[in-house]
Amino acid sequence: MMSTDALLLDRWLHNRDAEAFRELVGRHAGLVYAAARRILGDPSAAEDVAQDCFLKLVETPRPVRNLPAWLHRVAARRALEVLRSERRRRAAEARAPRPERDADPEPTWDEVEPLVDEAIEGLPDELRIPVVLHFLEGRTHEAIAGQVGAAKATVAYRIARGIEGIRSFLKRRGIAAASALIAGWLSERLAEAAPPALVVSLRKLALVGPAAAPASSSGA
Repeated sequence: MMSTDALLLDRWLHNRDAEAFRELVGRHAGLVYAAARRILGDPSAAEDVAQDCFLKLVETPRPVRNLPAWLHRVAARRALEVLRSERRRRAAEARAPRPERDADPEPTWDEVEPLVDEAIEGLPDELRIPVVLHFLEGRTHEAIAGQVGAAKATVAYRIARGIEGIRSFLKRRGIAAASALIAGWLSERLAEAAPPALVVSLRKLALVGPAAAPASSSGA
């Protein structure tokens, strides 16, 4: 059975149902905006990225396998493009690994926040999808198990492996943080509502016609 997201997207793709698109915006705008804001550190730039992401959804010619994971990937990649472009424009410091430091004192969320979405984006799909659904969408292990067709214990194991993958990514960037600390950050800090004015603006994208763009792969 298709998830509600899949049904809403199907209504949009086949009937251009504006109400279905507005419902998708209401569900997932916070995920997209928060990921872009963490990477860019600029709410205004994050709103621009959110506009780009949902416009890409408007133009998507076919269903996607898992919409939250797909949206997070689009948001993270677009925000990283903006970040790299800005760094090139300013000829700022290159995105190079920092020297590894001692675990004491503990790293702070401020150090981790700009990197966490890139770390999630780099996970393999079997880990990335449950991590996105659990920490960014707030879904339970049981709900995720039903959606991805796996046992609840398998979902818990994949999320734990995803956290370990994020820990390894941060370590390569010179940030040594325990898995338990990372799990706490993800649980407490990733959920974020999009600004109401942005949600209103994104919902108006339902009035935009499909772009004449070549078909491309839309897997999450």
